[in-house]
Amino acid sequence: MKKIALSLLLLPCFFFAHAQNVIVVQSGTNTSVFSTLDSAMAAASPGDYLYLSAGNFTAVGNGTGNGFYKPLHFIGAGISPDSTNTTGVTTISAGSGIYVAQTAAGSTFDGIDFSNALLYFSTLTPASGGIPDTLGSFSFNRCIISYVNGGFSNVYPNATSSWAFHECIFTGPAFIDLGSAQNASAIFDRCFLHSIYAAQRCVFNNCIIGDPGNVNTMNNCIVYGAAAGASAQGAGHYNNCIFSGANNSVNASNCQFNVSLSSVFVNAPSVASNPYWDFNSNYHMAASSPGINAGNDGHDCGIFGTSTPTKAGWVPYNPHFSKITIPTSTDASGILNVNINVAAQSH
Repeated sequence: MKKIALSLLLLPCFFFAHAQNVIVVQSGTNTSVFSTLDSAMAAASPGDYLYLSAGNFTAVGNGTGNGFYKPLHFIGAGISPDSTNTTGVTTISAGSGIYVAQTAAGSTFDGIDFSNALLYFSTLTPASGGIPDTLGSFSFNRCIISYVNGGFSNVYPNATSSWAFHECIFTGPAFIDLGSAQNASAIFDRCFLHSIYAAQRCVFNNCIIGDPGNVNTMNNCIVYGAAAGASAQGAGHYNNCIFSGANNSVNASNCQFNVSLSSVFVNAPSVASNPYWDFNSNYHMAASSPGINAGNDGHDCGIFGTSTPTKAGWVPYNPHFSKITIPTSTDASGILNVNINVAAQSH
């Protein structure tokens, strides 16, 4: 049993290192291989796992718009240069945006770069007659996302969708407009967000945020950028957060304001007013950082806080080739000594 399970886990890992644009669909103990995302989704059954190699995949969908329409689990090769040096990055894109339909509720996405696409939680745009997800949840783990749009506004008050983003990097705005959908929500844990807009009934835990915009609840976050103060917009609640700007809110508890960015991180981005993610920077707390043990859980603020902090390699959950060394010749005994290092996240 252990041998079979190991083989199934390492099969996608093998493709990550040796092929481009390959998708392994795992359905129970059976696996099949496809070259396009849409052919793999069409063949997969709800709940199946799709392991994507490095390369760029296009999400065309099933005629209801570009995107995802089945409850499936998508696992890519990773997003960090550190963990994709051998395999390359898995990217999913679509020219007019990727639409996550209601019928895909329950889907999860791990280790995928969506930075070349706009991500919408709907079958089509509301202007085109589409209906946003009204039932179910979605989870994104260790992904890069350019732009996400909930788009409920006040048009769909009965929406009950929930979204979870864990250790994700947002390179563009997070537009979480839940409007009057009182039963819809979103949670962001240990994420980096360039900016946030219309984030009612959202919770941000241990995030690093450029422009907080109009948010509902922030815990143990670090906020900096052009508009880096706690804002009085909406009904924001800020707990144990660090701001490079001033206190403009009456709903701040145990927060620190007007904090110099250079005192917070080991190596902060060079331009605080243009807060984009930088893999070459070090967002751990500096030796004397005010964020050390300053969270409401007794751990650090920011993405490297909590009892399960972000791991800088952003390695996907599945076993993953981190290094492959193949000599150009055999040794004196005629043996080719191939060295393969495999890494995986423990949480």
